[in-house]
Amino acid sequence: MPTTSQGMVLARPELVGRAMDWLPVKDICAQSCVAKTFGDVAGYVEHFDHHLDIRIPARVWQKFARVTHVRLVWRPAAESYEALSAFFDAAALVSGTWRVLSLGLPEVEGMTLDQKSRRDQRLRRGLRELTLAVASGALSRLDWLYIDLLSGNYSVIDAVEDELQALAEALPPYCGASLAMNYFAPDVLGQILERHPNFDVNYQSDTAELLLSQWTSYNFQTEDAEFGRTLLAKGANPHIISRHHDITPFESACGNSLSHVKILHEADDNIPSASCLRIACGGLQWVQSSGMFDVNEACWKDAKNCQWHSDPELVSYLLELGVDALETFEGGRRALDFLKDRLAEAHAGLESQPENAHIRDVIRNLEKMMHSVSNAAIAQALART
Repeated sequence: MPTTSQGMVLARPELVGRAMDWLPVKDICAQSCVAKTFGDVAGYVEHFDHHLDIRIPARVWQKFARVTHVRLVWRPAAESYEALSAFFDAAALVSGTWRVLSLGLPEVEGMTLDQKSRRDQRLRRGLRELTLAVASGALSRLDWLYIDLLSGNYSVIDAVEDELQALAEALPPYCGASLAMNYFAPDVLGQILERHPNFDVNYQSDTAELLLSQWTSYNFQTEDAEFGRTLLAKGANPHIISRHHDITPFESACGNSLSHVKILHEADDNIPSASCLRIACGGLQWVQSSGMFDVNEACWKDAKNCQWHSDPELVSYLLELGVDALETFEGGRRALDFLKDRLAEAHAGLESQPENAHIRDVIRNLEKMMHSVSNAAIAQALART
């Protein structure tokens, strides 16, 4: 029997349900005192974590009517292996509400070649089962399927490439396209978009980033160019503001890669906005820096963990396109002011890390960028007098 204080809490199932977000399903079941209380509470849970070796009856799954985020830990390498179909046979009853599914695949240390072969066979069979579940109506609103390789063993993906591609083609178009961009060649993305001619390639939601914004966040490699061109050919708009970062894909590219910017400009030859130059000059919001780094440090300290890189050629390219170097932003600041901030931070970083060659490179780049922006600002000011 619950105590009086417990009873008062359980009388508010919406609060209990939200407090249970991200608890393992078995713990949610254990903490609900009676069947009616469990039914009331489960109906308010929006996130849960589940280990596949715990069997949950179908009648229990049906109670989770509001779940949108699921983290499933599946152990195809373990001796106590449970088939993926055991999860989706029941979960398909409610998975129409799910928007994000993370499939965690922990590795077992010291596996023999024979054990790895059995694991890969189970993985292939499991992904085929998941594809059949999707074809039967499961995951009909899924935006994001994340294959969480908890061991970082990417050879696993190579072993199941055909099955994963078949799953991507069966999933809802946005989810399948995202999966294709993460794991496959551009032609797979093109095939998925061809299969769904009515899909809005500019779709975004609380759980779905613009596909074009995903692409502009990549560290550019030659083969990545076709992903962008495929999206643009299907009508992707580089000037739609992202719900997730409050900037457009074009602006995002200006903090990351000249190659991205050139491809976007091929599809739209309008003069980019002044905010593109601001971002190229390091005028970022904190939210736009990635990882656990503050933008004021990441931009010069760690080249791999920031969405902005000092690129004199990118700045020169934008200025050649006619971007306004005199535009003022918050507090009356201009692109040149942001460059001065980044240069001051880089010099401060060099004092604390005098042997850091990356910081020295950044300083040289920033000085070149300041020279280009200063000259452009002077020329534009004279042209307006």
